[in-house]
Amino acid sequence: MTRKHRSTHGSPWGPIGLALGLAMVMVGLAMFVSSCYGNPQAQIRKEYGEEGAATFAQKGKPAPDFALLSLEGKTYRLSDFRGQPVVLNFWATWCPPCKAEMPLLDQRAQELKGRAVFLAVNFEETKEQVESFAASFDFQGLLILLDPKGIVGRKYFINALPTTFFIDSNGVIRGVRLGVLTETMLDDYLRQIGLGQ
Repeated sequence: MTRKHRSTHGSPWGPIGLALGLAMVMVGLAMFVSSCYGNPQAQIRKEYGEEGAATFAQKGKPAPDFALLSLEGKTYRLSDFRGQPVVLNFWATWCPPCKAEMPLLDQRAQELKGRAVFLAVNFEETKEQVESFAASFDFQGLLILLDPKGIVGRKYFINALPTTFFIDSNGVIRGVRLGVLTETMLDDYLRQIGLGQ
């Protein structure tokens, strides 16, 4: 009786000890898996903050519809282009990385004319500012749209420029890029929405 009493309650491996031991094993295993495979959402938050994570969280979801004016005063809706892949780029004239990637975007837009639409949404600037900038370039493929109050940008949780969304022909966001696009990156994202070169 005494011996049985000691083995049940005096051992550190009683019910409470076993539960604690199991919890420690589980925590250790979680840390091991995290260190080996990483946590994509945690990494995104670390690199881009909570707002950046909100931008990335839209991947795999339907792209919010919107209506914006072009420089020519015509209204375009995102839903007008359903059935075609769409590259949706948010930019500003004061943003050097935005200006650096625009010739590449315009080139791809020309090459993929009839197969895809490239929308360049100016974020929170006036029509006059954008017209002055556009006059110094000879854009042939990009469709420039105006979001002077940032209403559409906020729908897409824009917190850094440039930010580009890659939307498939069904209107679903398949890729998100915060920051400047290189040629290789752009072509990789285009393949994700069915636009292999």
